[in-house]
Order: sequence, then C-alpha cells, then structure tokens
Amino acid sequence: MHLTRSHYRILMSMVAALGMMGFLTVVAYVLDESLDATNQHADGKTRNAQTEVKIDNVQRPPVMKSSDLKERLSVTPKKPAPSVEIEMKSGDLKHIDREKALVLGHTRKDKGFLTIGIPASHAGGEDNLEQTLKSLIQNTEEAERPRVTIVVFAHDFDQSARQAVRYVVGNFTEPVQSGMLQLIEAPLSFYRTPEAQKNGQVKENLDNAFLISYSENLSEYYLQLDDSVKTVPGYVRSIRDFINGQGKKYWVTLEFSSKPFTGKLIRSGGRDQGQLTHLLVEFGEKLSVGKLYESFKKFNAQKQPIMHRPPLFDNLGNAP
Repeated sequence: MHLTRSHYRILMSMVAALGMMGFLTVVAYVLDESLDATNQHADGKTRNAQTEVKIDNVQRPPVMKSSDLKERLSVTPKKPAPSVEIEMKSGDLKHIDREKALVLGHTRKDKGFLTIGIPASHAGGEDNLEQTLKSLIQNTEEAERPRVTIVVFAHDFDQSARQAVRYVVGNFTEPVQSGMLQLIEAPLSFYRTPEAQKNGQVKENLDNAFLISYSENLSEYYLQLDDSVKTVPGYVRSIRDFINGQGKKYWVTLEFSSKPFTGKLIRSGGRDQGQLTHLLVEFGEKLSVGKLYESFKKFNAQKQPIMHRPPLFDNLGNAP
C-alpha cells in the first residue's frame, strides 16, 4: 500500500488523537497491508502464519516493538497522546445537555437493549421519515418495545425545517409518550466554526457525532440508520440473535445494511463509541463519514465486515 504525503499526514494526526493504543494498532495494520502489496506475487500463506497471533482465540495484528516501528516507518517516538476524551475542537460533545436537546418524548429510567439513531432532514422529505418510523415501530415486537429507543435528530439549521420534522414525529403519539420515540435538536452554538456552517461534509460528521453521543448508554447497543429505510418483521430479535451468534468472536461493529454508514451497530458507551465520535469530529473536514467508519474498523483490527445476510434494512421503494 502506497502512502501519499496527504495520507501520511492524516494517518499521523489520527495516531496522535487516538493515543498509544491507536498508534500501535494503526501501524500494525499499515505494515500488514504494505506486506500484502509487496508480496502479492509470492506465497502468502507462510507470511500469514508468521505475522498473525492469537489473543483469547481472536486473531489480531501483532504489536510491534518501538524500535521496529521506528525502523520500518521512520516515526520519531512521541509522548503518549491524550485519550479520546479530550476537548473537541469543532463541537463540544462532553457537555451535551440531554434535557435541553430533547424536544419530544422522554428518557427511560432503565437501560435498554437497542438505541436506533436517525438523522432527519427536511430535504429528505416528511413522507420518507414517516414511512421509516412506521416500518421500525410496526416491525418491533410488543415484547421488545420497552427495550428499544428510536432517537430522531432534526439537524437542519432552518427552524421551519426542524418544525416539519417535529410534526412528523409528534404524530406517533403512543411511542412518544412511552419513551420509545424521541426527537432531539442541537443548539446552533454546537456548530461554532465556519467549516461546520458551510461545509456539508463537516456538518454531516458533526451531526452524527452529536446523535451518537446523545444516545450513549441509553441502551447496550447503538444502531445507525437514515430517514429513508424500511425493515422486516422481528428485526430486533434478528439483531439480538446475530449478536449472540458471534459468541467469543472479536468484533467492533456489526452490519445490517449494505449502505455506507446505515445499518451499522456498535456497543454503546465505552471506548468504541468515544473513539468513533472523536474521529467524526476531529477528521470530519478531511474524510467522509463512510471513510471514517472504515478507518474506525481498521484501527480496531476488524479488517472484514461482519454482515447479517440478508440485510435487515433497505431503501424505501426497493422491491422486497
């Protein structure tokens, strides 16, 4: 794998942001990818046997010695970088006021099984959002509903657009009253940089970071969707069974849709969620949400997607 100067700068800034653990993981991944490219005409079986180690029955890239890292990448050793919980530059995720962010619905007392996050825009169309919510709610079994939370994030700057999303969500009276359905908004002060106000990619990444951070620890797992999807009956049970089916297999994220960032599930709270939101905020100007998600997987040594077949979520309008 050939690293250009721009890629190298992004890589090193990510290494600094993610700390020493992220540093070792990233370098091990890059070395592994580089060796694949160098030896693509040679027999790869021997190299794979020598470079992979097992930790608790999980295959992960080997941790290199600091001297080896310096020699292979010519990286000058640095002091350990701050953890992912450092102050954000483009948006403050450490001081989200859930009560002020919550527009409709209420938070539940007990932690649930699954939180579904949906960024909703007026541009996406009220009909699409309504059909998405209908599909999710109707296809959630009654026994599962107390442990499922759907968080809709009205992220438009325009107040009339936010009001249109409020109208759609407000029509789902029972789910709103039960706490199953919540509507949130971010204060405009959250988008305090010129890039966040003018650059669509930066704003999209900040939107997702805010939604994921608000949803932290509402449930055991967080699932990212969008406002134009449909699902199948019993999808929550299918997600639960798929998680349980992984057993002791190492994973950081599971996938339930072939769309770039839709249908992706992570554990809620802890290092994984904090690391993902940090990447979205710190590198939102450089990389799209899809590429940042792929980087998140690679940094955590998950090279291949773990996909549920068939996918549980599809675009509205697609044939069953």
